[in-house]
Order: sequence, then C-alpha cells, then structure tokens
Amino acid sequence: MRNKFRVIVTIQFIVALFLIGCYVGNAIKFITCDFDSKGSWKAEAIHGVGLFGLAPITVWYDGE
Repeated sequence: MRNKFRVIVTIQFIVALFLIGCYVGNAIKFITCDFDSKGSWKAEAIHGVGLFGLAPITVWYDGE
C-alpha cells in the first residue's frame, strides 16, 4: 500500500513540475515577444492566452 502511495505522489510531483515549467516557459516567451505595431501579433496572442491556463499547449509555439 505504501508503494502505491509513493508512486502516485511521485507522478503528481512530476506532473506539477511539468505544468510549472510550461507556465514559466510560456511567460518568458510572452515577455520576449516584440509587440511590433506593424507586424502580426499572433505569437503575442497565443502566449497571452497561455498565461490563463493553456500554457502546456501554447508554450510549444515558436511564433514563426
């Protein structure tokens, strides 16, 4: 029984680290966007949406 508990806690910890890493990575990508008034704001919009819960999906967008 203890081994099952340890496995579940370990998996939850790894998932939490992944989600936190995705959120931080997405926030960094959002901050480093150029926000050029003459260009497309597609990357800014995608990473902005990622700040509200979709970071595991939007963090992988390069913006090119």
